[in-house]
Amino acid sequence: MVCLENNPDSRCGQGCVDTRRRRRTTDGGVEERATLVQGPILVLVPNDTPDACAQSCHLHASCNPEARTCVCVPGWVGNGVHCQDFDECTIVSCGVHQRCVNTPGSHVCECIPGYMEVNGSCQAVHAYYSTFRLLNRSFSAALQDTESPEYIDLVAEVVSTLESLYRRTSLDGDFLSVTIIAFRPGGVLVDHVINIRDTADFSPAMTSDEVRALVGKANGTALGIDVDQIVITDYDECSEPEKTDCSPHAACLNTDGSFSCSCIMGYQDKSPDVASRPGRVCELEGVSDSWVPAAAGAAAAAAVVVIVIATARFLCRAKRKNKIRDVEGRTSEHDNAAFEQAAAEPEETASSDPYRNDESCC
Repeated sequence: MVCLENNPDSRCGQGCVDTRRRRRTTDGGVEERATLVQGPILVLVPNDTPDACAQSCHLHASCNPEARTCVCVPGWVGNGVHCQDFDECTIVSCGVHQRCVNTPGSHVCECIPGYMEVNGSCQAVHAYYSTFRLLNRSFSAALQDTESPEYIDLVAEVVSTLESLYRRTSLDGDFLSVTIIAFRPGGVLVDHVINIRDTADFSPAMTSDEVRALVGKANGTALGIDVDQIVITDYDECSEPEKTDCSPHAACLNTDGSFSCSCIMGYQDKSPDVASRPGRVCELEGVSDSWVPAAAGAAAAAAVVVIVIATARFLCRAKRKNKIRDVEGRTSEHDNAAFEQAAAEPEETASSDPYRNDESCC
């Protein structure tokens, strides 16, 4: 039963009543709608227990004085003393070409790999790679810390400069953005990705020449970009698995400006859009039922053969031991040499021809 929480006179507010079923009529023409999320279930401490707020509430919980309990804040679940992050992605549906990413206490909807947000929607893009050398900047360890002020400031300056350059080339209408990958020593090497529309008629060589010409006219810009090291190439998304959304059971194939996925041998492609985005969902191929009876029959027959052979060998060895015992029993009537000859004779015969056809072993 679902009731509106702001209605104290609702059926839920009446507690336990007569359990006999009764017909109920709906209000004429009035429809109330509520969203029901099942779980996780939170067990509240009864009022007759010691004040839970006297305990230390969790970092992501607050004390409810009326209920005398610690209560986890939205996005976290538990009894208030112990809270854990709730994965909203289990109940949230994102938009077209988006995926849900759980974050501590919340979630975000982001464009899937191969797409980026443009004017409020996720559009297909092609990505290309380049490295620029900055002669007017010095490398420091702080540039490897993505949260340091030095890193943040240099990213802002580099992105502004590079985007201005790319928009002044023939890419103007198709250029979308620049993404900084990392800063490296050597003056300062800037590894970055150039994002353009997937419909662009793009020539990496031509754009490289155009950028070199623009940098040369600006005398390297304020960053001191080394004009001799400007080369644009394809970006290999497959070299960084986190940059793709291929299934763990799929192979990633780099393509010009993008990538594709293909389920590996032994897995079937169950992707929602196999035609345009294969290899995103790969399931282990099912075993055909047609060969099971035949395989079972063959296995049973093989087992019978093994049992027969093992039984025959056991009986053969038992008979051989009995013969030896008979010889040993007659040692009182024969000399020691005669006994050794009689005892050795069956062993030699058995070893020389284990498949002999006689009365003792068949």
